Order: sequence, then C-alpha cells, then structure tokens
Amino acid sequence: MNTQRRIPEWQQAIIDKCYHPTGIWEEFPESEYETSIPARFEKIVARFSDRIAVVDGEQRLTYAQLNAAANRVAHGLLERLGTDSEPIAHLYEHSAEAVIALLGIIKAGKFYVPLDIRWPVERLHQAYAVLDCRLLLTDAPNQSLAISVTGNPAAVATLAQWDGCSAKNPVVLIGPDTYFYIIFTSGSTDAPKGVIDVHRNVLRYAGLYINSPHICPADRSPLLPRLSFSGSKMPMWGTLLSGSSLFIYDIYRKGIAGLPTWVGQHKLTVFDSAPSVFRALPEFVGDSNLFSTVRLIALGGDAILPEDIRIYRKLFPDTTILRNGLGATEAKGSAKLFCDKATLEKGEIPSVGWPSADIELLIVDEEGRLLPSGKIGEMVIHSRFVSPGYWKGPTLTANKFRPDHHTEGLFYYYSGDLGRIDEDGQVYHLGRKDSQVKIQGQRVELGEIERALLSLDNVSEAVVALRGDTVAKERLLAWLVWADPAQGLSSSQLRRHLAERLPAYMIPSQFISMAQFPLNTNGKIDRKNLPVPAPSRSVLDIAFAPPLTPFERIIVAIWADILSLDAIGIHDPFLDLGGNSLQAMRIAARVAEEFGVEIPLAELFAASTVAEMALAITAALASELGIN
Repeated sequence: MNTQRRIPEWQQAIIDKCYHPTGIWEEFPESEYETSIPARFEKIVARFSDRIAVVDGEQRLTYAQLNAAANRVAHGLLERLGTDSEPIAHLYEHSAEAVIALLGIIKAGKFYVPLDIRWPVERLHQAYAVLDCRLLLTDAPNQSLAISVTGNPAAVATLAQWDGCSAKNPVVLIGPDTYFYIIFTSGSTDAPKGVIDVHRNVLRYAGLYINSPHICPADRSPLLPRLSFSGSKMPMWGTLLSGSSLFIYDIYRKGIAGLPTWVGQHKLTVFDSAPSVFRALPEFVGDSNLFSTVRLIALGGDAILPEDIRIYRKLFPDTTILRNGLGATEAKGSAKLFCDKATLEKGEIPSVGWPSADIELLIVDEEGRLLPSGKIGEMVIHSRFVSPGYWKGPTLTANKFRPDHHTEGLFYYYSGDLGRIDEDGQVYHLGRKDSQVKIQGQRVELGEIERALLSLDNVSEAVVALRGDTVAKERLLAWLVWADPAQGLSSSQLRRHLAERLPAYMIPSQFISMAQFPLNTNGKIDRKNLPVPAPSRSVLDIAFAPPLTPFERIIVAIWADILSLDAIGIHDPFLDLGGNSLQAMRIAARVAEEFGVEIPLAELFAASTVAEMALAITAALASELGIN
C-alpha cells in the first residue's frame, strides 16, 4: 500500500548496527498483529518464565510471577463482572502494582482507562463520569481518592481482595479489534477527550518498537512516563512483549537528579524518554560512564532540538543510536529515523524519518487536495492501524477519521499536524495547524485553558499561547481582559481557580492583564502581537518579603536562576511563581548539592515556599547531627 520511497542505504546501515551486544534478536512477526496482547504475552511467559520482567525499587517480578499476579486480577474481574468487554478505570501510583492491574484488566477481556493521581479532582470526576464504568481499580494509598471519584465505595477495588483467585491463564475470547484502552487527552470541549485503541494497533506498535532497534531479552528499558500518558505504551509493551526487563522509575517522586545514577546502577540498554526529561540530564551527570551501557536513545512526545543532539554527542557512547519519530495518540509509529553521531555532526534538527512500511503518509491543503513533495500542509495518515475514534465523540471521530471507500478497513486520519515530505520521502514535522500544543510531552488544547479562564465571572476575554525563544524555553502565557479591572484577580487566585479544573502542566506561568486585545485587519484578535513581558514576579496575594537568613538567600538564588525570575519573596508559593514539576526537580537537586542534605522530593516540596524550604533543610541538617 505504501507508495513512498524506501529508506536510503545509509539509514538501513544505522538500523543494522542497532543490536544488543549479544547479537540475539527474534523478529516480532506481523501475523501476531491479528491476535491479542494476552496471547503474545503468554507466549513470552512460556519462553522466559524465570527472566526478570519488572523491577520497581527492591521489588523484582519474573515473567511467571507477573503473569500469575495478573491472572488473579483477571479471574477476580471475571467473577465479579462477567466476560463482556467494558471499561475499567485505573488509578495508581507509578508502580509494579499498576502494571499488574493493567495487565489483569486486559487478560479479562476488558479495556483499561488510566486516570492520573496528579490530576485535579474535578478532572478525575469528568473523566470517570463519561466512562459509565462499573469498577475502578486502585492501590491502598489512593483508595480514599478513588472513593471520592466514584462516589461509591462498592465501585472501588484493590488487588488484595483477589489474592485467592486462580493464577492460571484465563480463557477469554479476545480478538484484534477488541478495545484495549482509552487514553484521555486535552479536549476541544470542556471535558478531556478519550482516545480509543484496540489490540491489533498496540501489537503493531510493539512490533515496530521491537523490530527496528532489535529489542531482545537481554535489553533493559525504563518506564518513565506515567500510564495515563500515551508515551508509556511503546516502552511498556515493547519491553514486556519481547522478553526484556522493564525498570520503573517515578520521576515525580524521586526527581531527575537521581535518574542518571539509576540508569547506570541498573545498566539500562535503552533510554526511552520525553525530550524535556532528556534535556535536564546534563545538570545531574557527574560521570558520563553512567550511560556506558545505553545502546539506544528513543525520544518522543516533543520536537528534538539541537540541544538534544549536543547532549547525545556529549554524554553517550559513540556506539549509541538515537531514534526520532512521529506518532500521535491516534496513530502511533507513523514515521521513524535512526541517527548515529556521524549523521548529526553539524547539529541540525533531524527530520522524523521515513513513513513506516505499513502506512501511507500524505500532505494535503486546506481543501484536502494532495500536495506535491516539498509543500507544507496537513499530515494525513492512511492506514488500517489508526484509532477507532473518540469515546462518546461521534462528531469528532467522523471529522478526524474518514473511511477509504475503495478499501475496507483503511482509514484516513487527519492529524492536524503540519509537515512536508521531501523528494526522497523524508518527513519533517512543522508544528500544529490548530490551537493544540505540546507541553512537557503532553498534548494540550489551548482552548480548554481559555474556557477555564472564561468561566470566571469577571473575565470577559482570554487568550492562551505558548511563547519562547526556543522550544526548550517555551512557557504558557495567558492574556486577560477584565469586565471590571478594579476587580481583577491576582495570579495566585487565577492559579487556584485553574488548579481545580486542570492538571498543573496546563496552568500558565504568567498572566498579563490588558485593557483590550490588539486586532488584525479582519477584526480578529492579533495573537502574534500580544505583548510578551520578561519573566518577573507576578501579582500575588502575598506581599513581597526579601530573604533574611543565609539559607533563604541561597535558596532564593537557586529559585530565581531556575525560574528565570528577577525577584522572589520568601513566602511566595512555588506554583504561584509559575513553577512546574521539572523545575521543581532541578531545584531539589541543586538544594541537595548546595546543602549536602538529602530530603525526599515530596517532603521538600510540601514546603512550597523559600521560607518553608529553609526550615525543612535546617531540620534535616539538625537531624543528621543528632540535634532535636
């Protein structure tokens, strides 16, 4: 079906070098795309039962143990709910238990819906309400949260209650078109939208993930993205369906500072992460030998920058291969590019490679007409491996997924991404054609943030945009026009309002009040000419208080450097200053280095101001010295 040119010899030569040092590899056959995830997984279990499947801290599960634990969950679900396919909500810490629960849901013929414990409660309610599901699985730490989300303790279950169930593989009819999951992304309406996928597509994604870089049982890969993020799908299933080992690392609890040491300690061979995480590594790498075993870097979720190439060249062995690619939640694995250091000597931003052999990638204009090579237009994926659509979103589904009337089973997915295809078939991704952006690897509809702001009585107009000199420095900004300027809200009040409805990564770092918005010649808001002030301390609820003690002055300097602010008061809340989770991790690492004290990330940022952080550091140092 694919009419585009085959990849060039130099690209194939790099792929041919991308092997584990053992040279062991077994192809994932395309025939298995027409089976199910449990069928493939149970085949792997039978072959590699004693190999380590999942590592989570001190917990190590072999493939046999992981399979048995998931089977107990599956049998428990079947006894309680029967054999019909239905959604099961999933609310967990980033852990091995979360993987067990997810796998158990799939083995019971159900489809999982990962909810994120870091979402605001209102967003959790929205997502759960649209599902109409009968059960939410959770772990002990989040049981109270789960009950508040469902409103019904009987609709919440933990894995412990099924410890006595059978550990044998359940016999359930699961076909390739059976629903596999629903992943919620930012929506163009007030509620998040749920992207559906099926077993066939996930098997195909796993096959691509395994076959090109030759993932084998000797490989060791990290699971960094939370399961609510579609970016978790490729590393998780590419690992567990190949017989290799999956190492779980919770960045939000442990921070980025310890990540390089963790990679070296566990001798990982694959480093799969969002570029935003990758970009933070140099700050915390004292010994480049920590990455000496890494043979493959897989970056996805955001554009690759020249900075990423410099990090790759500086920190990783000459034998390490860098993989870039293109794929939406609705159509993973659309294109891929493999690079070695020789191909990136000039530091140019690479393309996203060549389309996968089993899809056709088209570039069309506003009227849907096919464009020739070199022209910029909307990327359209022509394939049988695209999402069935959006959960309870028939209108949006019909707009984005259009059947190929000439071939049954083929669809055109209109991605909303802008791009071009060169004469040699190489694909370049050039951003979005709509109001959708990528923030910390997450896809966000700016309109959803604008509507959240407009829900405030005194906001008459609101515009949100991503601004920055480079992708690495981009930040969300919000411009507001107040109905009554005298009653305008502070940044603190605006953030509290948004935090009730939106995840932290969707809250703007700065709010700019205006008397009116500039208009273009058509009378529409001229978004390009909205003023972008230098990062500075916002108008907060609390008065500015300068640092008084040596500890506070050091911490203020660290915060100001990382947040790029000209002034920080010791009582200013971190989030009200526009701080995000990645910046929090960088601050925690700098504080630990400066004061020589290790404080758990969660504990450090429970102290959300400079003054509270100074007290936490003082207490930790006193404890080390045995002072009460």
